Amino acid sequence: MKRLASTRLIGLVAICTLSILGILAAQLVAANIQSLIASTPALISQPLQSVAMMPVPPQNMREFVKGSEVIVIGRISRFTKEGFEGPYSTTNVEDNRDVPKPPNKFPFSYFNLEIIEVIANPRGIPLSSSISLRSGGLYSKRNEIAYDPPFYEVGDQKLYFLNMNPDGSFFTSFGAWGALNLDGDVVTFPDRARTPIKFTDMTSRDTFIKTVKEESAKQ
Repeated sequence: MKRLASTRLIGLVAICTLSILGILAAQLVAANIQSLIASTPALISQPLQSVAMMPVPPQNMREFVKGSEVIVIGRISRFTKEGFEGPYSTTNVEDNRDVPKPPNKFPFSYFNLEIIEVIANPRGIPLSSSISLRSGGLYSKRNEIAYDPPFYEVGDQKLYFLNMNPDGSFFTSFGAWGALNLDGDVVTFPDRARTPIKFTDMTSRDTFIKTVKEESAKQ
């Protein structure tokens, strides 16, 4: 009888222990779920249409100029086409390669950029009076998505730091940072805040362009 009672006691203790462990495990899982929800609010509450993010801007004039094959003052004369393309290399989305089936494509829009003045072209890339400028995103959706900087518009006249795609079109260096505003007292980045370019000491248009030319001559 004593052995039977002891066996029952051991069984009862084991059941209690398992129950306690089960409760603790459930609490741990619940805590992890709450932590995941708290740490990823964008996945739960953020709408699909969100502000576009930009890469890190250039930190000095040498980096800006060295990272660009062509630098021009230009005016966007018209929107030409849009669509989905890709894939592109993981390190450089502008590396235009084979075009796969969806969903591995990226949205792009194309514009005609009339060249007003060539500021630098150290490689001597042949340029006509207008070139094809490619931008990420769909032009037709520009009013549905909060882009920063704002989407290109026909009539935009800026200082463009450009690189060439394998298909002959061009894209701005350092993402959208490569299209600078020239219509103010000083040259600024193209974001909505029109951020001053700190490494130029708030220089005017003429002084900025002169500095670009001098830096390009050193390359």
